[in-house]
Amino acid sequence: MKAFTFRLQTLLKVRQSSRDKALRSYGLAVRQTDKLNEELTCKKKEIEDLQASIRQKRSSSFFAQEQEHLESTLSSLKDDIVALHGQLQNALKIQNSKRDLFLKADSQLKSFEMLREKQKQSHEFSELKKEEIQVNDIISSRFKYRLNSTAL
Repeated sequence: MKAFTFRLQTLLKVRQSSRDKALRSYGLAVRQTDKLNEELTCKKKEIEDLQASIRQKRSSSFFAQEQEHLESTLSSLKDDIVALHGQLQNALKIQNSKRDLFLKADSQLKSFEMLREKQKQSHEFSELKKEEIQVNDIISSRFKYRLNSTAL
């Protein structure tokens, strides 16, 4: 049986490479989004802690200088959270676009793999047919030879 060769093997390897790059890029985008989510959670926790500290200090003596400092810190944290929300939205858009690119590259690779598999099956079927024809020819020629040798 003749060995199967896929003529588009180099293109298949290119598709695999582009899929791997897209997957790596998508993974980095997911990591960036997760990092921003963690930062946002930390900032929210800092605000909660600061507000608890302000409530505690208000229950006892509380100097105006301290209040001004705490309020500016609170305002700064809120600004940071707003900025992080914007960054998170951008990161989510980037993540979605990278996911779409990965899915496109993956589907292209799968279509090439299916084409390769179909061609392989077709090759194997045609080779088996050839072998079957050759076997039938050998059997029929032996039968004719035996008929001729017994007739003589």
